Amino acid sequence: MIEFEIDPARTDEFLEIMRESRRIWLAHGLHAWSLFSDVSRAGRHVEHMVDESWASYLRRNERIAVSYLPLRERKMGMHIGPDAPTVTRYVGRPVP
Repeated sequence: MIEFEIDPARTDEFLEIMRESRRIWLAHGLHAWSLFSDVSRAGRHVEHMVDESWASYLRRNERIAVSYLPLRERKMGMHIGPDAPTVTRYVGRPVP
């Protein structure tokens, strides 16, 4: 997951970038992709990606890096928070 703080006046521009992000990730075999907007805090958005496994995540990030870099820079450039966007990684655990 990647949390972004975006100027609310630039939401449409951000959404266009995120449409392209979704297209690229899903075309490269990502299992699922979603974008969430915080209804209690204007400008806060969370990009959520689900991969098949940790190994798939690592392989995909190696393969996509060069072609995805310009879009990644545009996404990160939209962020207005005092620090870099927060990246959080989770690994699913089976529950017996």
